[in-house]
Amino acid sequence: MNQTARQVKYILLEDEHITVLGLKRTVSRLRPAWSLIAESDSSADIPRLIKLTPDLIISDIYLADGTSTDMFELHCCPIPVILLTGYPVATEHCHKVPNLVTYIEKPVAHTDLEQAFRIWESIIIK
Repeated sequence: MNQTARQVKYILLEDEHITVLGLKRTVSRLRPAWSLIAESDSSADIPRLIKLTPDLIISDIYLADGTSTDMFELHCCPIPVILLTGYPVATEHCHKVPNLVTYIEKPVAHTDLEQAFRIWESIIIK
């Protein structure tokens, strides 16, 4: 089944309200069949959110209470992750995420998000 038409469940981790709104709108436009099952601005929520077994996590590196990447590493996150960052060099954090798909610099362009989704879909379809 084509991943773009499949009912994909995703989680959004972001602490900037305006970015959350923009990401939800963009994901909805790019992948209308996808369903946002949870969102948070806290890295402390990651262990609980992983248990929801989403297909994908879209996460800022720096959240309100710390870095998401430290929590992904600590809990050996089995879920594929697309990282977002406001900093041009995120490689120091990328190695901490066991199932990193890619990272996108903010502000997030819809073309960058589309490319990240296609990378994820190519991994999942294999």
